[in-house]
Amino acid sequence: MLDDVIARYIQCYNDRDIDGMLDCVTDDVVFENISNAGGSMRLDGKDMMRQVADLSGNAFSYRRQRLVNVVS
Repeated sequence: MLDDVIARYIQCYNDRDIDGMLDCVTDDVVFENISNAGGSMRLDGKDMMRQVADLSGNAFSYRRQRLVNVVS
């Protein structure tokens, strides 16, 4: 079940479907993006996640994530 939600989120991300991405998370979501190069980011709540997704959605001409492995 969780694998399905993660796969759907990634598909929505790849499709630039922000509403679909947000449908996969709860209102109190904590989203953390940790980068090896620095510039890590933490978003608290669905509203903040939407704001960043709206701003960053057009920052890249091409973006794609791929699910390789789920560890639970």
